[in-house]
Amino acid sequence: MTTTRPDASIPMNPAEFADLTDNALLQALDRIRALASQFTKKSNMLEYDIIRRAQARGALAIDGDAFEATLKIVNSYDQGQLQPLLEVLSAEDLAVCYTAEHVQTTITKIAAKFDLVKLKPIARKRGYEVQAIIDRATIPGSPKVTLVEKHQRQGPPPGT
Repeated sequence: MTTTRPDASIPMNPAEFADLTDNALLQALDRIRALASQFTKKSNMLEYDIIRRAQARGALAIDGDAFEATLKIVNSYDQGQLQPLLEVLSAEDLAVCYTAEHVQTTITKIAAKFDLVKLKPIARKRGYEVQAIIDRATIPGSPKVTLVEKHQRQGPPPGT
C-alpha cells in the first residue's frame, strides 16, 4: 500500500491553529483547499499518463525501482444484452446467476439482473454461445491506477 509522507510544514495538530485569528484561519483553509485542488489535478494528470503508457505497451502495470503501478479495469454489463441467456441457460444455471424482477417490501421495484460473478463460471462451462452474449453486453470500464510501494531490501544502504 502507498505510504503517505505528511509535509512537516503543514501543522497537523489543532493546537497549532489556536493562536490564529478567525480571518487567518479562514485564509489558511482557503489556501490549503486551493493547494489540495492543484495536487488533485496534478495527480489525475500523472495517473492519466501512467494509464496511457501502460496501454501503449499493452501492459496492465508499470514497474519502477521503488513503486509499481497496476491498472484495474472494472467492466459493467448491459443487462438488456444479457437477456438471450434466459433461453440459453438451464433453469439450474439461472437459479444460480439470475434474479428476476421483483418488488421488495419497501415498495421498491428491483430490476431483473444477472450476477456476473456467478454467471462467468457458468459461461466457462457452457462455452462460446454464452460467452459471446456476455461479451456483447460488456461495457468497458475506465482504468484505475493502484500505486504500491515496493519493500526495501534488507541490509545496509548502498555505498556504506
